[in-house]
Amino acid sequence: MARRQRDPRIKTEAKKDGSTRYRVVVSVTVAGVPRQKKGRFDTIKAAEEFIREVEAAAQHGTLPTGPATTFDALCEEFLQAKAATVRPGTLTDYTSYLVPYRDRFGSKRVADLTATDVEAVVLVLVQAGRTRRTVSAGLGIVRQVLNRAVRDRRVASNVALLVESAGKASAEGEAYDLGELQRIRAAVHGNRWEHAFLLMLAGMRRSEVMALDWTDWDPKTGSVQVTKSRPLTKSGGTTIEATKTTRGVRRVYLDERAAATVERIRRDLGVIAGPMVADDLGLPLHPDQLSDAWKTIAAAAKVRPLDLRALRRSSVTEMRRAGVPDHVVARHHGHDESVMRKHYSVVHDQDLQDAVRGASKVLRTS
Repeated sequence: MARRQRDPRIKTEAKKDGSTRYRVVVSVTVAGVPRQKKGRFDTIKAAEEFIREVEAAAQHGTLPTGPATTFDALCEEFLQAKAATVRPGTLTDYTSYLVPYRDRFGSKRVADLTATDVEAVVLVLVQAGRTRRTVSAGLGIVRQVLNRAVRDRRVASNVALLVESAGKASAEGEAYDLGELQRIRAAVHGNRWEHAFLLMLAGMRRSEVMALDWTDWDPKTGSVQVTKSRPLTKSGGTTIEATKTTRGVRRVYLDERAAATVERIRRDLGVIAGPMVADDLGLPLHPDQLSDAWKTIAAAAKVRPLDLRALRRSSVTEMRRAGVPDHVVARHHGHDESVMRKHYSVVHDQDLQDAVRGASKVLRTS
């Protein structure tokens, strides 16, 4: 196999200790002005990286002023760029996913990274018990970061693409059956935040309910207009931001009984504006308080102690069991159809028993 020719701009020099180093002079034009960048490096790979960085920067009308890009520096570039296009909560997730990789090789030059470096972090995460879904999400962010370096010609390839995800299987999502849902509905009656639980029983996310204002409520149609979200941040606080996806912006209709209850609560409170889910002072309730109240309700209803996301899965499951078309169910819940079918529909034992009975009848009559 023929050896790859070295870039002629890379010259060999002898150091005083007898070892070899590589001198580079890169001539470029920035904003119509001829410029030169010089450097000396201990490896040919580092010299080649320097050439790529200078040429890529010159194309954008600048020149690099510091040393070769490290993974940490590339992560900061990536996060700054993403800050303008994603929700604050999503940016926080990106930052968190990158932590184990930055801890392991953040100070390493991007050009020196190997698939083995990335794979070592994946192995640590797997040994720590992370699920395949979590590992895949983090690995996906690393790939996006390194794609930035490939795009700017700072590296020739994305080594993270050579690494396979791993991890334990995620726990299968659970939903309540019809009998449990009926007991839950009875148990929330009279609760100070009954209207919030009715909205979640209708399939809304907790973060969406927490962001609602009474001005979003329309008593004539028995519905709320969802336009924003108030999720928890990593620090334990909350922030008002856009819905989780663009599909999240929608109108959610309640059944007649639930709508009447919500309107009665509004009238009893005597409000026309302000947060729908508030404390005694009328201030927005912290989401954890609603989750704590839910634990008490679940115990009173004598149902499985699942988290609030189970109410959303239950809503999807029961609508589909009732024969509501998937595109309508997805629209009601602010979901993509394929994601809804994969992650939010749950098969109960009763469904399996009914399926066997149905098949049995067909076989007996054939």
